[in-house]
Amino acid sequence: MNDYLDYSERQCDEDPLYLFDSHFGSNIPEILSDYNVPDIFPKDLFGVMGQKPPGVHTWVDDSNDVLWDGPSSLTWFLEVYPSLRVEERPVEIIQRPGEVIFVPGGWWHMVLNLEASVAVTQNFASEQSLGRVIQCLAYGSAAQLSDESKKTWLTLLGRALSASGMEASLKDSQQPIAGGSSVVFQVSNHICKFVAKGGEAGAARTWAEALASACLQRHRGPLTQCTPQVLALGSVDPCNLDTVGLGVTHALPFVNMTACLGTPLDVARPLLTANSRQSIAARLGRLTGQLHSLPLPDARLLGTGDAAAPFTLWQSRDGLDLSFRPVGAETGSAQALLEHLELQQHVDTAAGTACVRLGSPVDASSPVTDGEFAKATVETALDESAARRLWRPFADFLRERRRDAPGELAWEHSLPRRLLGQLEAYLPPNPAAFLPNACAVCSTDLRTCTSHVNGCTEQSTAATHSSTAAGASPESVYAPSWLHGDLIAQNILVAEPLDTGASCEDGLVPDAVQLIDFGDAGHGDPLYDLVLLLIEALRCEQPLWEACLSSTVKELGERPWWLCARRGVPLSRVAMTYTLLHEQDLASAMFKAMPDLWRLHSLHAVEQEVFGRLDNL
Repeated sequence: MNDYLDYSERQCDEDPLYLFDSHFGSNIPEILSDYNVPDIFPKDLFGVMGQKPPGVHTWVDDSNDVLWDGPSSLTWFLEVYPSLRVEERPVEIIQRPGEVIFVPGGWWHMVLNLEASVAVTQNFASEQSLGRVIQCLAYGSAAQLSDESKKTWLTLLGRALSASGMEASLKDSQQPIAGGSSVVFQVSNHICKFVAKGGEAGAARTWAEALASACLQRHRGPLTQCTPQVLALGSVDPCNLDTVGLGVTHALPFVNMTACLGTPLDVARPLLTANSRQSIAARLGRLTGQLHSLPLPDARLLGTGDAAAPFTLWQSRDGLDLSFRPVGAETGSAQALLEHLELQQHVDTAAGTACVRLGSPVDASSPVTDGEFAKATVETALDESAARRLWRPFADFLRERRRDAPGELAWEHSLPRRLLGQLEAYLPPNPAAFLPNACAVCSTDLRTCTSHVNGCTEQSTAATHSSTAAGASPESVYAPSWLHGDLIAQNILVAEPLDTGASCEDGLVPDAVQLIDFGDAGHGDPLYDLVLLLIEALRCEQPLWEACLSSTVKELGERPWWLCARRGVPLSRVAMTYTLLHEQDLASAMFKAMPDLWRLHSLHAVEQEVFGRLDNL
């Protein structure tokens, strides 16, 4: 708070920062005596307080729950507002201390703070608006589709299901359950997901889902029944439909899979007991341990031989065209991948669809059979050279993040200014030095990459480098692991009831926790997956971390390599580095979950406060 007050007094920002605390009533209970909900708003759904220095903050309230802060709002107020005709100008009022303003749902509004102030906001759902609020909370931005857009999406959905070999009677009232970059429908016990953004290259996400599913089906175990099974993937061309308001003109990639039932962890969390959260964390440790131990698809798909890889299974997929082409050329990476897998695509030119059917739903406990697509996950023995080549896509990704992350962290104000100034000294010049086989994937000597890291002496690093280069270190044969890529709370489903009929050691039913959305799956360092899980999904709660990671070690029978120090560099340092490099701005999430971090004066101190326990697992 002292840092913020100092900033508030000194700042001259066009769009200044402000504090936002959704739990002020529990953090400072006595402040509730200064605020009473007006009698005309009897249902208090949410309570929010934030101190705002003078400046402008703009948002639209779509559902009495959605806030959007627009950049450079002051520019709009000073430059655009004066040019508006009188009839175009918004309603203007000055809110004085103690006054309440009611903003109807769906109204754009902007706040210009004339002086430092504290605002308390509450979302209110009346009987008249309750239906719309519930719909928006249930379906998100998808509920805001126009009637014409919904009609077009239902037509596309029908064609995709037909191409997948499914017969379904769709009702006009059918709603997507998610919108945005992916538009998702649930039809009976199936999920059909369209990748609406990213162009045709978005098909890589559907392939990632399919390959992860195939691997899970071949190596069937507890994780298999806790993840969706992909049944088909393809694309549907909307060229002969009314696409006004749809936002796309290209062939839309889609994937059809079995539905997992449950409530997203971020929604279920407030209703869970401390013991339930502990059990869920332990189950997540078990499931991620199984995931990170799965063998990768064989060398045909990963290009470990002389041929170029048709699919590198990582998020850096710029320029990778894995799209199906229902109309036009039948060449490219997707065709090469189909040939590798000996799969046939079904093309319906009239409907504008191309689809590959992968199989029918199977019982996760049934014996394994070698289906055509499951052959993609046959284990291939990798020599040291092949393992090193497999690491290169992830190593390139880390180097790219090392180049871009410092600027992004500064732009997003993810760290206090005094810590931002320490980034260049703290981050290794080449974070790929933390990976197994680093002598092959690093472009610089390991001493250059890690000798400045606390706890890693130049002498020990040089010795490790020499032994690895000579092939004496067991690390030299470690291959990258399967990563989920997006282990956030929304992609973790919690079943209801959680523990009725429990038969597992953690006290939960077998499918109590499920993992969905493998569209960002890839291969790399599992620790990169885990820092997202620990910070975003488990919210930096140390007891949950310990339950999760100890469950992983117990599941695998030993401490896996990804939970060990790297060439003398403490695991805490590697985890902190991955947090700072992460594309999902984990640094900001970490400081929000642990506000006391703002008092620390070095990144090393933050590292020890957050990740220090990892060194003593």
